[in-house]
Amino acid sequence: MTVERLKPNRRSEHAYIAQLLILPLGMLLLVASTVLFLFRFRNGRLCREISGRMADLFDRRDWFHCVGFGVLLPILYFAVIRYFTPFGGLDWYAGSDGQHLESVRFLLLFLLIVCCSLLVLRRRVKARMSYLESPDRKGTIGVILTIAGFGSLPLLGSCFRVVDDRYVRLNMAMIYPVLLVMGALLIWLVALSFRFLFGRPEPALRRHILSRLMVRTMICAFAIVCGTIPLHMAEERFWVKRDTVLRADPEHPARTRYEWEVIQQIKGELLEVLAPLEAISR
Repeated sequence: MTVERLKPNRRSEHAYIAQLLILPLGMLLLVASTVLFLFRFRNGRLCREISGRMADLFDRRDWFHCVGFGVLLPILYFAVIRYFTPFGGLDWYAGSDGQHLESVRFLLLFLLIVCCSLLVLRRRVKARMSYLESPDRKGTIGVILTIAGFGSLPLLGSCFRVVDDRYVRLNMAMIYPVLLVMGALLIWLVALSFRFLFGRPEPALRRHILSRLMVRTMICAFAIVCGTIPLHMAEERFWVKRDTVLRADPEHPARTRYEWEVIQQIKGELLEVLAPLEAISR
């Protein structure tokens, strides 16, 4: 049994788990868009109507920056790390530890999408509507934490280590920094949310504009993320067709071909052991 023979089954498992994890990722994006949508009722009707009119001033170039750098950049970076680098974690079976790591990976992707979208939108709003009073600082902390989030994503693919040349265990020393960065990103988003809700009333209009634009960006992110489900389904079918080890084969009477090969090997070893005894009995 070689690693290459087991690769199709391993990759099909990862594709199946990715399909399952995309659903909660999409739900998180919907929850975020719903919360941002309800923020428009924080102030009066006048602020709500004016912010809606001013949010419509965003043109295609602005949305290209928002969707491109806020949504597609984290998703494409996630895909490149996953499929084209040794840090994707696809070389290991998606057992219980692998499933937990995949959950952390997709949760980090959600945080990166939200943080990148927020940072890009703040920059675009400031550039297009510089005459409005800005409630925010330069956002240096958010930029640093987002860069740290991008840098911690490859660490999740390096969390496995081999013990005694047989057993695979999680290297917790590689997981703790990732969890620390994710916690810092979450705290930054919560602190920013409190500033939006209970901050000074003067920049309320700018906050309303930003929340409206974030709702549209989160809906675009939801559509893009859910649009990858057929791709993962096609990936799963691709690898399942090439799995010659752990699939049922009519020519080999067993549940899987691997089980049949193991039975044949055990049978051969037993015959080798019994052959001298048979010679003695004769």
